[in-house]
Amino acid sequence: EPLRTAHLSVFTCFYLR
Repeated sequence: EPLRTAHLSVFTCFYLR
């Protein structure tokens, strides 16, 4: 699911931040 991937990407970006 693209939406799920996008959500994961954002979460990862925030987490790595």
